[in-house]
Amino acid sequence: MCGLRKRIGPGLMPALGLALMPALAQGAAHGTVVEGTRLTLYPGQGEGAPALVQQTRRFRLQAGTQTLWLDGLARRLDADSLLLRFPAGSGVHLLGMTVPPAAEGLQALLAQALGKPVQVLGGTGQVLASGTLRGVEGGLLLVQQGDGTLRLAAGAIVLPPAVAPPVPGAGARVQVRLQAPRAGSYTAQLLYPSAGLGWRADYDLLLAGGGCRATLEARAALVNRSGIDFRDARVTLIAGDVHQPEGGTPRLMMAVAAALPAPAVPGLPAQGDLAGYRRYTLPQPLTLSDGASVLAPLAAPATLDCTRTLVLGRRQAPAYLPAKPFFIPGPRRDALGAPRIQIGLRAPHNLPAGNVRVYQPDADGTLRFIGGDTLPDVRRDDAVRLHLGNAYELRAERTRTAWHLTGGVLTEGLRVRFSNRGAHAGTVTLYVHPDRWREWRLLDSNLRPQRQDLDTLVWRVPVPARGAATLDYTLRYDAAMRPRPAGETP
Repeated sequence: MCGLRKRIGPGLMPALGLALMPALAQGAAHGTVVEGTRLTLYPGQGEGAPALVQQTRRFRLQAGTQTLWLDGLARRLDADSLLLRFPAGSGVHLLGMTVPPAAEGLQALLAQALGKPVQVLGGTGQVLASGTLRGVEGGLLLVQQGDGTLRLAAGAIVLPPAVAPPVPGAGARVQVRLQAPRAGSYTAQLLYPSAGLGWRADYDLLLAGGGCRATLEARAALVNRSGIDFRDARVTLIAGDVHQPEGGTPRLMMAVAAALPAPAVPGLPAQGDLAGYRRYTLPQPLTLSDGASVLAPLAAPATLDCTRTLVLGRRQAPAYLPAKPFFIPGPRRDALGAPRIQIGLRAPHNLPAGNVRVYQPDADGTLRFIGGDTLPDVRRDDAVRLHLGNAYELRAERTRTAWHLTGGVLTEGLRVRFSNRGAHAGTVTLYVHPDRWREWRLLDSNLRPQRQDLDTLVWRVPVPARGAATLDYTLRYDAAMRPRPAGETP
């Protein structure tokens, strides 16, 4: 018996081989050819909302009912949401689809051969067993022969072309039953969501040597962990918080992928709105190999002004408590720690959520990484604050200088001392949230607050190089909580 005979490696089945008849190649003619792929990716590193895979596939069908295999699907596809659509006028009807467990290589091929007629050949070509394959274990094949007896044999297995299953390729496979009105070539749209595919914006902020002038570079980081390669795919990125029900298919994307606007700038994605989200269409087809990360430009570099500040305390006030369960009178000293180093800027364009890395040239011109932050979805012209880290040479300490409690009225004096051992002066923005009682007033302060509202005081305190600075202020609380006239600040 002629055919292609392949010995299986020792890591799988030491004594077992496989021979396929040449006519097996005809099985490919009953499969499909991928003519085009479109990917719609959502935020996340492959574990967020499922990506949408849309492919145009060409079928070569016979007249009548037939069964064929669709190969090369993502291994992490959502089988419940698989769609296969032929044009309405084609006359082709989908009778059913089966998604078997994903398997790979010869092990998968032998699993599909169970229940089919086989021959097992010895080393010199002699027939060791002939009949129906009932099981495979280790290097042994269990064959039920024509007289009903079971025989264990080790050798090369031969599958006749009429019953040989197609050789499994990479990725998942789907068995499809179709009915065609006539023999010929047909095209259809295959659509399914898959995990393992996602994207995230990635930013570099390059600070100039003097002052605070920066260049923002943006790119899209695409990740493929789906189990297969996607070659020459048209890619659309969706930015925003997209909610999907459990197992839901983002079918609204079908219409989106059909129209790809030309990018305004060569080499950059075309931007647009989609149902309240932001859409980025990459200008050129992209190959996403399984396991790879691909970077693509997201927007043109933007040079902009920025601010560099030192911040101490929380910007937002904590949840209000009507009264403290107890007070600890007398002098207290608390280390407030080092202020945060922050960079502030205005978004030059829409910035999808992602990571920002900040670089600054050193004294010798070498570019150094000086910190980074995570950015939420930001609109154009919105304020952006990036927390890079904590100052090394600057520290703050708070001491209580006065404490007078009479009935429901408390007067508290506080001193914040800033010490700087570095060679550069700095100005610290200090946030204070009076929280003894809701009703409070600032009685006095040696520095005028930059801001004062219902629950927050903000000071900007200059601290000299290799020196110190002190802020003294006094607060008065009233437990009676007398209402203030409309518009009155504390």
